[in-house]
Amino acid sequence: MRVIASTIPEKGAQRVAAVLALFRGTPVPQVIAQFGICRSDLSRFRQRALTALQQALQDQPHGPTHPPTQVPADQQAAVHTLCQRYPTWSASRMRRRLGAQAPSLRTIQRLRKRWGFPRVCKREPPRRHAHRLTARDKQRVRQAILTAPFLGARRLAWDLRNRDHLVISHATITRLKQALHTAHCPPVPRPVWRFYARHHPHSLWHGDFMEKVVLSDSGQRAYQLTFLDDYARASVFCDVFIAQT
Repeated sequence: MRVIASTIPEKGAQRVAAVLALFRGTPVPQVIAQFGICRSDLSRFRQRALTALQQALQDQPHGPTHPPTQVPADQQAAVHTLCQRYPTWSASRMRRRLGAQAPSLRTIQRLRKRWGFPRVCKREPPRRHAHRLTARDKQRVRQAILTAPFLGARRLAWDLRNRDHLVISHATITRLKQALHTAHCPPVPRPVWRFYARHHPHSLWHGDFMEKVVLSDSGQRAYQLTFLDDYARASVFCDVFIAQT
C-alpha cells in the first residue's frame, strides 16, 4: 500500500486504497466513510479494477507488436537492377549510388540474399600457381646478399636476373635480407622491471639523512633524519639531532 501511494497521485492512490479495501472484505459503508467516496463511484472503480486485472492476466502474443518495415517497390527495383548490373559492388557502394533515400546496408544484403545473387569477388581467381623459390635458389640469394650487403633489393634482383637467370622480386629479397639481419643481430629483449612500490601501509620505509642544517638560534650544525612510508608517501619520522648517533 505504501509503495502504490508513493508512485500514484494522491487522488488515484485514494481510489486504489478504497478498491483494495473492498477486495479485502471491508464493508461498503465503512469504505465510504473512510475514503469519502460515494457508492456509485466506488462501484464504478471496482468494476474498472476488475476489468484491468482481467486484461493484464490474459496471455499476450510474443514477438513485435508492429509489422516489420517493408521496403518500397521502387527501391527494391533499383537495388535489383544494381545487383544485376554490378555483381561485384558492395552494399555500401550501392547505397552511395542510390542516394539518401536508399535502404540500410543490412537491408541491401538481405535483399541480395533473398534474390539469390552470389557474392562475386572483385579479383579474378589466379590462373597459375604462385612461384616458389627452391631451397637451392634461396641459398643463392642469401649468398648474393652476404657478398654485397651494400646493394639494394632492386639492384640485387637485377643482378640475379641477368647473371644467374633467377626470376625474383625485390620484395622477396627485402624479406630475405630482414631475416638474415634478424638471425645475425637478434632484437634486444624487453627489460623486465622490478618495482619496489608496496600495496600496504608500513610495508617499506625510505630514510634520508641530511647534514647541511644550521640552527638559526645558536648557529650550530645539526643533522636531520627523515623516514617516509612508501605506500602513503607520508612522513613517518622526522627530527633534528645535534650529534650523529
